[in-house]
Amino acid sequence: SDVYKRQTLIFIAKLVGIIWFVLFLYHKLLREWFGLLFYKFQGFPIDHYLPYLGFYFNQVLDGKRKGDANYFQKDVIHKDGNKRLLVTNNTGKVMVTLLDPTLIAEFYQQIHMYEKDPDLMYSLKRIIGNGILLAEGGRWRLHRKVLTEAFAFESLGKMIPIINEVIQERLGDLKTKGTLQNVEILTIIQGLTGEVALKSFFGTNFSKSVIDGKPIASYLSNLLEALILQLFRHPLVFLFGKSVVNLGITANDRALIRGIKTIRETCREHIEKRRRAGTAYITDDGTQRKDCLDFILKHNEKNPREAFSDDEIIDNCLTFFIGGMDTTSRVITFSIYYLLEYPSIKDRIVSELSLIHI
Repeated sequence: SDVYKRQTLIFIAKLVGIIWFVLFLYHKLLREWFGLLFYKFQGFPIDHYLPYLGFYFNQVLDGKRKGDANYFQKDVIHKDGNKRLLVTNNTGKVMVTLLDPTLIAEFYQQIHMYEKDPDLMYSLKRIIGNGILLAEGGRWRLHRKVLTEAFAFESLGKMIPIINEVIQERLGDLKTKGTLQNVEILTIIQGLTGEVALKSFFGTNFSKSVIDGKPIASYLSNLLEALILQLFRHPLVFLFGKSVVNLGITANDRALIRGIKTIRETCREHIEKRRRAGTAYITDDGTQRKDCLDFILKHNEKNPREAFSDDEIIDNCLTFFIGGMDTTSRVITFSIYYLLEYPSIKDRIVSELSLIHI
């Protein structure tokens, strides 16, 4: 009868709902809990456990309370210098942070056996694609072979004028604006290293490009930060997974999709201009200067079967920008901090540099 059919449909709907809820609960909460127990039974203490939110939630809290998103990690190392790793949870997954240099070395030597943070890798892949950081197998070996030539000692030495140019331009801008007091050092250094990375890869003309009224280095930096934050602030990621951000459901999603498309099209246009010109880029004083793009285009001419596609060239440019802007800028910023903390060491370095210039 109709009543029986209706009751059957209701029962099936409830059963499907219960199954979905159980799977959802396992995927988001129970899986990480079982994973944490696995490490706990091996004698590793669990740090900062909070269902689902875990590590990144604590990073946000530490950022607000302590002014340092990595305060917890530093505090753990300070309290127990012999600790080999941190085990915590992160948005439904177990996250292991290696602290012991021996473990870190093993990770890089056998990197194929380990899984990097999938959320961070997902955000990075959306913008840097399959550059040297994320390429695998034969393509990775090819990228390394060609790009190593661009970063040989002789080539790196030729980058010194680029670094000097960027520093002088940026310091000049800061002096003109009168903003040398109470400045965000990390932000300034990120601007310097990001621009150096772009100039060394694509040349001066590209690094001076402007997108939506912003210098291309600033545009890229803001885009990368927004892509990473998107995964942890998106209202639907918790329910449907990280791939939902590519559907363009919210205005912010659509803006980021347009941003990625815009930066890649800007890179593509520059590659085509350089390919038509057939020369290394021309500096403001009319001289030629080789950059990474020049090495790649020359490689493509000589080795058409192993040629880089335009997408691979763009992927590597954005990879070097992110690596140069973030990692390098933080090392330099910490170096400046410690030099100011220990002026005697700073004086010795300044004295040594003065001798080198002589």
